Amino acid sequence: MRRLQHVHAPRTTACPAVAGGRACAALLAMVLGLACTAPAWADDAPWLPDSVETPAPAPVTDGQGKLFLELAANRLLMHDPQPDTWHGNLGLDGYGVRPLPGDWRGTLNARIDVDSAPGAGLDADNLSLTLRELYLSRSGDDWGVGVGRINIRDGVAVGFNPSDVFRDGALLARRTADPAVLRESRLGVVGVRAQHSFAGGTLAGMLVPHLDNDPPEHWYDPRWGAVNDGQAQAYLMYALPRWQGLYSNLVLHTLEHGDVTWGFNLTNNLGRAVVAYLEFASTRRPTLVDLARDADAAPRRYQQLAAGFSYSTESNQTFTLEYDYNGGGLGRDDWRGDWRTFSPTQAARALTAAGARQDPLAEHSAMAMLQWDRFLAHDADLNCLLRASLVDDSRFAWCEWRNRWPRTELALSATWADGDADSEYGASGQSWMLGAKARVYF
Repeated sequence: MRRLQHVHAPRTTACPAVAGGRACAALLAMVLGLACTAPAWADDAPWLPDSVETPAPAPVTDGQGKLFLELAANRLLMHDPQPDTWHGNLGLDGYGVRPLPGDWRGTLNARIDVDSAPGAGLDADNLSLTLRELYLSRSGDDWGVGVGRINIRDGVAVGFNPSDVFRDGALLARRTADPAVLRESRLGVVGVRAQHSFAGGTLAGMLVPHLDNDPPEHWYDPRWGAVNDGQAQAYLMYALPRWQGLYSNLVLHTLEHGDVTWGFNLTNNLGRAVVAYLEFASTRRPTLVDLARDADAAPRRYQQLAAGFSYSTESNQTFTLEYDYNGGGLGRDDWRGDWRTFSPTQAARALTAAGARQDPLAEHSAMAMLQWDRFLAHDADLNCLLRASLVDDSRFAWCEWRNRWPRTELALSATWADGDADSEYGASGQSWMLGAKARVYF
């Protein structure tokens, strides 16, 4: 089988009018600038808490927001016969909140990118907008409501989150391999959410309307239906009170045509330095092998699981090991049998679905991660990730060193992939990717 291109969720289409793109970019910068200089919400931690307990960007504090310009360059080293190439990106990224009349607050979280064609310079025709969040909210001591596009993130695992029901179609582009950053960088779902906390725990829910996922006509299309995906949906999460250090929650998600996903999360401290976690979901959708055979494959019910532990040292290092199970992925018999008979188009269909769902392609896989704060410098850190398919024996590794100054950042990264031409991490044909990013904060 020849090498296949790793295809993920599609990006936005090209911009037909550069002048309009410049005007829209200037408007976004102005709006984000106002949001970033306005007073932040009184309760700047999200009132609808994520069950995930992985590192995430620092929340907005009083009188602050976030607006930065980022320039990235990547050198891609490919397996023969594909030629080596490079890719560049210039992005304007911002997040901010503003108080509004009637104790309401507004949140805007967006990014505008200009990408290069492979081996070429930045091209204004390759503009794209990622409108991650745009919503209004209001909250009290034990309640909260919100309406708009909201990024709901469930799951205590680090590398794979089966109970994270709004991950499908949420990533327009993968600009990093860091799982925590990817969760923050994706599109939210459009709907109305509410939460109430009481002595017996916390109950949160969301109603999601039917919005079609139409192909974008312009680069600035917000793609309201990207996660809604043409189906009315209902979501319910019940977080139980902590009991002797044990955190647990239950998740229920239903779709318009009747398919139901349910799951749960468990995490607990094992001593002072170890945190163990378990995440489970039972879902119903077409398996990846069935999709490769037939684009209109019927759904099946199967299970997904992520289990692992994190160990933190007094020297600012955190080590995480995780096992991932995807009942809808390829087993070893599938890979040795049907998978090797599929055409490139059939295999690419399964790879595309796995990327859009943010699921492993393999039924069994493993992940290891190192997070090292203050590595080589007081304001620097090192993050390294290793993924391995336990089915096709392919591997993927990524490391990034990032140093921060008061108004700038510099990040250097290296990515390595290895495996057979028809394997999960060997299909792209990429061997190494060396990258550099520079940020300037406003």
